[in-house]
Amino acid sequence: MMCFFDTYCYLSSNDQGNLTSMLYKKVDTYTDDQLLKLLLEDDMSAFEAIYHRYWPRLYAMGYKRLKEKETAEELVQDLFSSLWINRHAVVIQNLSSYLFSSMKYKVINYMRHEIVKQNYVTQALAVHEGIDNSTEENVLLHDLQLAFDREVSKLPAA
Repeated sequence: MMCFFDTYCYLSSNDQGNLTSMLYKKVDTYTDDQLLKLLLEDDMSAFEAIYHRYWPRLYAMGYKRLKEKETAEELVQDLFSSLWINRHAVVIQNLSSYLFSSMKYKVINYMRHEIVKQNYVTQALAVHEGIDNSTEENVLLHDLQLAFDREVSKLPAA
């Protein structure tokens, strides 16, 4: 089947799925070093193979430490996004070590960020508790009482 612009142009969606599956199965048997080489050549099937090979273990690592399903998923997705975006900028010697180290630091940074947020909330509440609005509240209460009395005096006698 000949196609000038796009390999998939004359294939049915079912055939496209079969072709993708065949390509993925071939790449899935590659070593990490082979996948890294293909990744540097912008091979999306190599990226997908890395993703499917490491996602479950990276997710388990994040979930084990955070105990938050959505957060662990988000951190793994961020890691893989970063891998794809920076594939030409980062020199990776060992894929497994790189991914697990990256995940470890993503978890640490997330936890650090959460601690900073908690400290900020705690400090904001402490500052808020120390504020005395009693004078302002007394003035507002007095104004409300005057307005109430004025409106009651306009009512007809019963």
